[in-house]
Amino acid sequence: FSRDGGGSIKQTPSQIPFDELAEILPKAVYITTGAVVPSKYDTVVPVEECVVSENRLQIKTPCKNIESGAWIRPVGCDMAAESVILSTGTVLEPVHLGLLAQVGVHEVDICRLPKVGVLSTGNELLPDGLPPTMTGRIPDANRPTLLSKLHTYRNCVPIDLGIVSDDDYSKLKSTIISALDSCDVLISTGGISMGEKDIMESIFVNDLGAAVHFGRLHMKPGK
Repeated sequence: FSRDGGGSIKQTPSQIPFDELAEILPKAVYITTGAVVPSKYDTVVPVEECVVSENRLQIKTPCKNIESGAWIRPVGCDMAAESVILSTGTVLEPVHLGLLAQVGVHEVDICRLPKVGVLSTGNELLPDGLPPTMTGRIPDANRPTLLSKLHTYRNCVPIDLGIVSDDDYSKLKSTIISALDSCDVLISTGGISMGEKDIMESIFVNDLGAAVHFGRLHMKPGK
């Protein structure tokens, strides 16, 4: 409706070209939901508020209750100019791809997810699938726990590096080197105490030139 429109108008075919609408029916014009409102009009009345009979359209609601701009979404109302659509570091979800398409963005720069390897060490650990009935052997609970937790973050690619015995220094060293070549981050459990089999620190520091930034936590009884 235009501002000076009345409450009863003659129905108009929706097939009329958009650029011709301003030249006909100065009172009102029919449009479908979501259609562009011609520049001459500034208000929309829902069809549910109208009654059509004998090629006439009668508005149920008095015109005094119809405000200028009603049921019209201004250009840019869903996304204001200069708005931040997605922040740097956002992990892309399906809803983000729809949002990018909505604002006409079809390509974005992305970074691949970091690969995080999880490695357990110790000859006392039971291989996956074996029951914990062997004397002196325990299940490897740390590795599946860590892998499962990493999956919940949805910002990395967890990689199961399995169990490596700490009886063979060279094999453990080569496994760690291979893991560091294929992963961005390596999480290992075991082999960091003070026993002769606790060789992880020696491999990292003496062989790989790493530095220990945090090495001890006083948490045992009596510490």
